Amino acid sequence: MGEGGRIDDYFTKSGRSSVSDFLDSFFLHNWGPNGARMLADQVQSKQPTAVGFKLKYQQLDKYPEILPYLREHKIKIIHLIRRNLLASIISAEMVPEMLARFRHANLSKSTRLDGLSLSVSLDSSTIVAQLSALEYLIDKSKAVIAGLPTIEVTYEDLIQSPTKTNRSILRFLGIDPRGTLKSKYRKIMPNLPKDGIRNIGQIREILGQTRFARYLDE
Repeated sequence: MGEGGRIDDYFTKSGRSSVSDFLDSFFLHNWGPNGARMLADQVQSKQPTAVGFKLKYQQLDKYPEILPYLREHKIKIIHLIRRNLLASIISAEMVPEMLARFRHANLSKSTRLDGLSLSVSLDSSTIVAQLSALEYLIDKSKAVIAGLPTIEVTYEDLIQSPTKTNRSILRFLGIDPRGTLKSKYRKIMPNLPKDGIRNIGQIREILGQTRFARYLDE
């Protein structure tokens, strides 16, 4: 229901009076970069223009009424996580610069990256707490969606084994898995998290004696 790094979200932009009303009408919208636009010729009997939405952890906290809706309608959930939590933090740190420059956190393959920094400085005094908090959020979300039809997909599997991973997702959704899926977006982060950290010496020293040390070289 949101766009990476933005304060607003599609529910807010839609002007709907309640989250359930918004979700009921969701499939009657054409979703573009400037938000939602109701399709004048779209009716319930026609093929929907959207078949799902992205929901972030903080949005579920902000709109708790979403969860009963998901349960009532038995909405299938693709739970996308990273095995490498340090990479998640690096990615999040890159978002403000990408929003400031491109107005989007996800960049197409045709976007020129001239001058875009592909590394960030992390706060060595809070990095362990950040990783612990992210670990907690993931465990909490797993408990929250327990009992719902769910498939867990890792970002790493999508990058390293896209065909196999996409086919497992399509089977889960009840779609012919033989189709070819393509993405217009590009990967921005370096392959190894350590290559995306400017103050890698500090971070390695802090994480070296913790359970998070493995993320540096995965």
